[in-house]
Amino acid sequence: MPATAKIGYRVAIGDLRLTAGDPRASARLLRLRGERTMDGIGGWVRLAVFLGEARLPDLGAPIQVELDGGSGAATVFTGEVRALGGDPSSVWIEGADGLRSLADREFTSVFQECQAGAIAEAILAAAAVRVGRIEAGPTFASYALHAGPSALAHLQALARRCGLDLFTDPDGGVCLLGPSAASETCTLASAGELLSVALERRSPAADGVVVFGEGAASERGSERAHWLSDDLASVTGEASLGPRGELRDRSGEHPRSLIDGALRSGEVVQAVARAQAAALATRRVRGSLVLLGTPTLGPGDLLDVTALERRYPGLTALRDGSSLRVRGVRHQLDPRRGFTTEVEV
Repeated sequence: MPATAKIGYRVAIGDLRLTAGDPRASARLLRLRGERTMDGIGGWVRLAVFLGEARLPDLGAPIQVELDGGSGAATVFTGEVRALGGDPSSVWIEGADGLRSLADREFTSVFQECQAGAIAEAILAAAAVRVGRIEAGPTFASYALHAGPSALAHLQALARRCGLDLFTDPDGGVCLLGPSAASETCTLASAGELLSVALERRSPAADGVVVFGEGAASERGSERAHWLSDDLASVTGEASLGPRGELRDRSGEHPRSLIDGALRSGEVVQAVARAQAAALATRRVRGSLVLLGTPTLGPGDLLDVTALERRYPGLTALRDGSSLRVRGVRHQLDPRRGFTTEVEV
């Protein structure tokens, strides 16, 4: 984004409209913060607004936020009003997306011979939450969702079990994707786009995964998947990372063991082991970068910093060939710093 780029925004909250540079509007946006991440319970946004003669939005009113860092406007959040506060001269409005609403709901069901993606879509459909990109994932011979945990807890457990990441897209759609899913790549072309960087590379606590399932499907056919076997070799999967983060179908030197009775065949167990090891590979480099406002960047995207490595040679050694996969973005718009985007990797 050029230093002279004009920052813009368009915010719709029910009937309230906030637009940068609109001289006719009595309401004005004072500050904005928002986040979408793989490590939370959905996206959120918080706005400080001078209402003027405008009416305060209702709880549950739809919210959509577009930001422009100078290279074109892009939607960064879609959700609804969850909380209101403030005083007569200014208010704050807090919104959350559909993933957060799942924390307030329960969902019970039993699935037979069903892929993980179809289970996720059933949970979202029952809560009338928008479906984004959903990876098919492994097929479960039987999968039960009991009363007690929230619909969000069920979805989070499913994501963890399959080595998938759970997050929302800018339009409020819930996504369930693995690290190998096709992603957009954001290229930082100049050092001026990077305001600060704090990255670190550490040896992972585990260099692989050994997964133990249950059942006799691999030995006696799918109709006997519910049988218990005294030999777990047919329902054991192994995957590990090589020295450069490459995926291998064998146990590592320091594997993590997972025991999961929902996995009933050798094929499914091995697929889950590979997915879990692939998830380990994406966290070889961790930390955050603060950029000039970049509204198009979101969870699951790849951040290309190759063009900056001549000026910041430490980035080359730190990355060591690892891609920077975005886990979360936090947009902030205020009079002091302008529009900035903090990226978690």
